Amino acid sequence: AGTSQHGRYYVSTLTGLSGAGARSYGDGVDSAGMETGRSSSCHNVEWVELNFPLLHLFRRHITDGAGAGRFRGGAGEETALILHDAPEGKITFVALGVAGLRNSGQGIAGGYPGAPSLLVHLTDTAVRRIMAGHRCPDNLAELGGRRTPLPYCTVELAPDDVLFMRFGSGGGSGDPLERDPGRVVGDVVTGLLSPGTA
Repeated sequence: AGTSQHGRYYVSTLTGLSGAGARSYGDGVDSAGMETGRSSSCHNVEWVELNFPLLHLFRRHITDGAGAGRFRGGAGEETALILHDAPEGKITFVALGVAGLRNSGQGIAGGYPGAPSLLVHLTDTAVRRIMAGHRCPDNLAELGGRRTPLPYCTVELAPDDVLFMRFGSGGGSGDPLERDPGRVVGDVVTGLLSPGTA
């Protein structure tokens, strides 16, 4: 919540899409739904940036987030946002917290769990300096600053801050060593799996 780039006070929600768990006969659905693994949708990037003083650094599927298995879990999304054109130089947000660190998508029948949900507030980052060089950072490691995992709390997002949201991925089904190698290659090609993890 805060004053938008249009000079009006606003209150809105931001959420993302989790990955669904693997099925006994196939992979889980990537970015399947909001925290439930069920079919749903969320705001698109353009709409958020048009209506609110926010800019996406990235919004993508999590690499190495899907639970490994004969059939892998669905990959959730991860998003990084910064302030953009905020008249007051800040906005306030309420982090609803995540239970995902203890309750991510669990694997079954030898499948591995998916990456858990995570909310992180990065402060005093180098994001503006990097962007002044006409480059949009897509790696949190290069931003520096202090990282605070968020419980349920209220936080102000300032100009050098980044809000990172990672939504849970689904757990895998079956032994990962039984996965079709062609599917593994496909996941590397699409960026869902890094070569090292593969």
